[in-house]
Amino acid sequence: MANRDDDGEGGAGDKLLYLLERAGVTNLVVIVTRWYGGIMLGPDRFKHIVNVAQTLLQEHALINTTGSSAEGASGSSSNSSRGKPKR
Repeated sequence: MANRDDDGEGGAGDKLLYLLERAGVTNLVVIVTRWYGGIMLGPDRFKHIVNVAQTLLQEHALINTTGSSAEGASGSSSNSSRGKPKR
């Protein structure tokens, strides 16, 4: 049984669970941590949260590198921020 907790980040857990279900990944725990850095991200925060999780899954060969199995999980079919997050 799939379970998720977004600890007040309303909807983030649902987005990550959707990514994992679409990719067919089971028996895996994904933890994404974010902190407020002074810039309001609004709904874009979900795109960033899912992109980080998707990149991790790709790096560990749990999903294909084209992202087609998880397409739409972030609410957008384009993924221009693949790779390592900018700091």
